[in-house]
Amino acid sequence: MKIFIAATLGSLGFGLMFGNRGIKLLFSALGGSVCWGVYLLAGHFGAVGFLQVLIAALAAALYAEIMARALKAPATVFSLIAAMPLVPGSSLYRTMDAVLSADREAALRFGIYTVTDAAAIAVGIVAVSLIFKYASRMYRLAKRTAK
Repeated sequence: MKIFIAATLGSLGFGLMFGNRGIKLLFSALGGSVCWGVYLLAGHFGAVGFLQVLIAALAAALYAEIMARALKAPATVFSLIAAMPLVPGSSLYRTMDAVLSADREAALRFGIYTVTDAAAIAVGIVAVSLIFKYASRMYRLAKRTAK
């Protein structure tokens, strides 16, 4: 339970920093909790590394697209903040520490982990965004041809 509160409060802080207010702030912070819950659930079912982060990023982006339509706001208002708990901050820190300590092996190991996590977040958000954009276009096209 504490980890969900931490994910929510962390997302809330970033939501405030990005200028979200009111109901959008509440739902963007809740997105961080949802994202972290999916991350933990994916890990429970055996997903690790790239796949675990990808599944959570897909969930965060899906949540963001749904909230964007429900609250009539851009999806980025929700997706960036919802995915915030996935950002590989500790591995980035360890990468930089290893680089500054001239430990090439550790720098490479942590660097690969950092890049794959960042790539999984990007792929998840972009994939859902493209699906929603394509579905929206198809809906508008079908609506026009029905007239």
